[in-house]
Parts: sequence; structure tokens; C-alpha cells
Amino acid sequence: MGSDEIVIAGGPGPGGMVARRLLERALVDSGLARLHPRHVPSAAALAGEARSPRLVVALGAKAAAELLRRPSSLALERGRVRLGPDGGRVLITEHPSAIFSLADPVARGREYRRLVTDLMQVVAARPVPPTRSPDVPTRRVEVRAAAAAG
Repeated sequence: MGSDEIVIAGGPGPGGMVARRLLERALVDSGLARLHPRHVPSAAALAGEARSPRLVVALGAKAAAELLRRPSSLALERGRVRLGPDGGRVLITEHPSAIFSLADPVARGREYRRLVTDLMQVVAARPVPPTRSPDVPTRRVEVRAAAAAG
């Protein structure tokens, strides 16, 4: 049985720190940052772990191919969750360095929004247990029926 962990797989790529900052911003904008995903440089880093993560986000075609153990096309599979060979789920999305390398600022913005939308799927699919604030006391309210005067 897999853990409830979310892992992001993909190296820094040619964008380096700029691509890392772009990913961090996308994690915050999507709401995924509050779930504290673990980042690994490659899918190979997950091999040999005792427990599989609940979901792995594959950044780019290379990470997707390593995780799925087959060739992967971003054009066909981006934004989709696939079942990996070990039974874990893999969300395939664009690598931030590919978005950063786009020359056209409009295309960069569009692809960044697609990345955020892809990451939002992870947040939407995660069940959130109901919580009660410890600061708010619960109070029993009794409702009594008034006797009809007649």
C-alpha cells in the first residue's frame, strides 16, 4: 500500500534556479505547496523505496518515461494521470525549464497557467479531513416546542 505522500520528480534542467523559482511559484499558485510535496531530482531516486508515494508529478517527458517505463509524449499526455507499472499514479506535466525557455512572453504565460492547472488536479484530488478549530467551543442547543395555548 502506498503512502499519502506527493512527490515531484524532475531535475533542475537548463533553467537552473530560475526554473526552480518558477516551479515554487506554480506550487504556491496551485495550492500544492501547502501539501508539502517532496522533490526528487529523477525518477531513479524513487527506486528501491519501501513505500510508493500516492502520486508522483513527472516534470517533463524524461521523468514521465522513467516513471512509466515507456516513451511518453507531453503533447498527448500532459495534464493526465497515468497508472505506473508499480501501481502508483503519475501526473505528467511540462518541466518549468521548458516554460522558462520560451521566447514569447504570451506563450510563457499560457504554459505557466497550464502548469498551475495541472498541479491543481493534485490538490483537488486530495481528500481533506474535516477539522474543528480548538478555539471555537461547541455548544449544545436545545430546541423546545412551545405549548400551544388553546
